[in-house]
Amino acid sequence: MKNPAKYVKDPELIKSLETIEDVFGDGSFYTMDYFASDRLDAVLAEDHYALDDFRKLLSKVFITADMKETGFGACCSAFIAKDRKGHVLVGRNFDYSHALFAVMLRTCGPGAMKSLNMANMSFSDLKPGSLTDGTSDISSMVSAPYFLMDGMNEAGLCISVLQLKKAKTAQDSGKRKVITSSMMRAVLDRAKDVEEAEKVFRSYDMQSPIENNDYHFFVADASGRSRVFEYVNDQLNVIDTPLVTNFYLSKSMRRKGGGKERYEVLKSILKYREGVLEKREMMEALRFVSQPSPLKITAKSNTLWSCVYDLTAKEVTVVTGHRYSRPKTYNML
Repeated sequence: MKNPAKYVKDPELIKSLETIEDVFGDGSFYTMDYFASDRLDAVLAEDHYALDDFRKLLSKVFITADMKETGFGACCSAFIAKDRKGHVLVGRNFDYSHALFAVMLRTCGPGAMKSLNMANMSFSDLKPGSLTDGTSDISSMVSAPYFLMDGMNEAGLCISVLQLKKAKTAQDSGKRKVITSSMMRAVLDRAKDVEEAEKVFRSYDMQSPIENNDYHFFVADASGRSRVFEYVNDQLNVIDTPLVTNFYLSKSMRRKGGGKERYEVLKSILKYREGVLEKREMMEALRFVSQPSPLKITAKSNTLWSCVYDLTAKEVTVVTGHRYSRPKTYNML
């Protein structure tokens, strides 16, 4: 291992940290294989309402050192299609206004399904380039499974989080309280299809981690079903839909939010192609609605990565930092 991790003692966590590689050599995109337990039961055993709660909880569960406050949010796009072979594909752009610092995290720890995860480590205490600089302590990388923004498990269940602008959700029905990241981790670890994902969502009280921000989730499975899970007045709504951006799909919200231009572009592509696109065409559609967009769509942030998940083959093709000529493909461990 190139870097120190003085707060990590678990051999499986140390083994995981030793797999970190800098894909392009510029400190913007890494890979990491995670062999240890993600300790989901311990994370879900305590209520966490906001970012500070979650930061302290991850420190308690994984390491003894304190970690920098984290944040979650994005202006993004996601949609589903099939290729000519019948493979179910999900396209996803993750857009945000900070520097690219992404990790393709392949998990295979005990007690959970294997998964492929795109983690945004700009929300951690680490900096781009720090994971292999030889000096920075990378102990907090052991909590990387909780920095995911999108991912897919070995059953072909895929999930993405997308930002909304509204008063935060704060459910209070007496269930354990969780935030966006721990909910996504629970879905990937435990759900095989959209019905099982809904059971996970309904098992916890959602807490939006940032004031004046809310979130909805695009969930798809290997059968080709796709649904959006969003909260309106602290009530969970589930909507069947092939695509989503950053406005509400619940009828009562009357399309409140942003990303309507991106939505209409993707809707037109899906309609024209009758829902059938090859992987390269999926990636090209993501490029069309990337930020800044070649179609001159209004941009409020920057596309950090574009992913095409193959829910049938259980693999993902990733483009980071608009490097559309240099895609990388990853399989389950």
